[in-house]
Amino acid sequence: MYDYSFYEHLLIEVKDGVALLTINRPEVYNATNAKLHNELRWSGWI
Repeated sequence: MYDYSFYEHLLIEVKDGVALLTINRPEVYNATNAKLHNELRWSGWI
């Protein structure tokens, strides 16, 4: 199993072949920024 805990703005859970990605930036109402976009790209989900 892959460890996704190092992402700062993403919570990633994979269960039974289904991935759940949660944007975790409540202080800015989950608005995107360059770092979040890069985390999504690095995680391989976009």
